[in-house]
Amino acid sequence: MHITILGAAACLGQPGQTTSFLIGNDTLLDCGTGCGSLDIEALLALRRVLLTHSHIDHCGLLPL
Repeated sequence: MHITILGAAACLGQPGQTTSFLIGNDTLLDCGTGCGSLDIEALLALRRVLLTHSHIDHCGLLPL
């Protein structure tokens, strides 16, 4: 299993991005601002998003 940390900070702005982990190529664990670094091909490959809880730093970019 390959896990890529896209963001793990509790704040916005450089260098921090809020919580988002890419598991394999098709699963996001949380959808904070970190997933904004994915290109369009990586976003289209996503099949599921698992949210640990509903705080904005964990689900911020989900509507997008």
